[in-house]
Amino acid sequence: MNKAQFTNSLIFIFAMIISGGYAHDINMAVFEISSKKDNSSLMLSITLDREDFLRTLFASTGSRLSTNERLKWAAQHYFESNLMIRVNGSCTSFRITDAEFLGEYIKLKGVFERTYDAINEVQVENYCMLNVVKDQENIVRLHLNDQQRSFRLNEDRIRTVASYNSSP
Repeated sequence: MNKAQFTNSLIFIFAMIISGGYAHDINMAVFEISSKKDNSSLMLSITLDREDFLRTLFASTGSRLSTNERLKWAAQHYFESNLMIRVNGSCTSFRITDAEFLGEYIKLKGVFERTYDAINEVQVENYCMLNVVKDQENIVRLHLNDQQRSFRLNEDRIRTVASYNSSP
């Protein structure tokens, strides 16, 4: 399968999830990192299955989460130990700025605490929900340097690296 076919497959799967079709047959979360128009600030968007993520947070915190503020707090603490992102070789941190319950899904948005003049490499290590949800797939999508890249991470592959050529 070439890159274009893989990307089209991911788009199809994501469309099925958003439209409500067969979502529970695929245990999947989508993590998207993109840059703002000025290319200095990075944003994070995470879409998760509501039931699976709340079950994961309950296993982690022991409490049930029903408000957006409590969800933001619990998600922030959960991701601090289960999602590691390095940009240009340096560890990064991000802050969850928004959390929404959207039917069967949870949508989280965040911003990275640091700005970057250029992005040469992004490393992602993602353990999210792997210890609670059987056959969990974490899709990492990078929209950086005018390129789109997608990676599938799971219990067999928890890390990925995307390198960008810094010359035009």
